Amino acid sequence: MVVQRTIDNLKERPKHERKAVASWIAIGLIVILLIGWAIVFFSRIRSAAQDSNIQDQAASTVPVQTNPVTTNTYQTDAQIQQQTQYQSQAAASTTVQLNSTTY
Repeated sequence: MVVQRTIDNLKERPKHERKAVASWIAIGLIVILLIGWAIVFFSRIRSAAQDSNIQDQAASTVPVQTNPVTTNTYQTDAQIQQQTQYQSQAAASTTVQLNSTTY
């Protein structure tokens, strides 16, 4: 009822006043939508960044036991990849040496 009465009162006013009221209502709705969007957008960015940091931290350090004497040695992904490449190259050179050996 109150809304209908307000709309009827606006219909009786001059056109420039109705445009002003409509403009302010539109601006208010846009501001409310923009604030809502910003809250959702930045909260998703923050949660994605936190998830990324957690995954990076979990993937960057892996406990590796390299020596029976020392334990709890941590290596980064790059070190693990380099070690894996070295081991595969060493295995390949051993295979080549075994194949070239004559008995």
